Amino acid sequence: LRDTTGKSLGAPREPWSLYTVDSLFAAVEHGARRLDVIEVAYDPEYGYPAMIRGDMRVGLPDDWFWVRASRLTPTR
Repeated sequence: LRDTTGKSLGAPREPWSLYTVDSLFAAVEHGARRLDVIEVAYDPEYGYPAMIRGDMRVGLPDDWFWVRASRLTPTR
């Protein structure tokens, strides 16, 4: 992935990328520091971030994202 100036944006994260509960909280913290807009909905039973939506810079096209956590399974 590259931005409009050709600068690398790093490795792409596919929609099926795996997140841990800790990494969901880290994504919220990171987004709160760097994004113009972040919206988070927490699971009512367990309290983890079940949905995260963000917009890097308001007014710029195609710089938004949406993560939805579902079907979580415990690690062994």
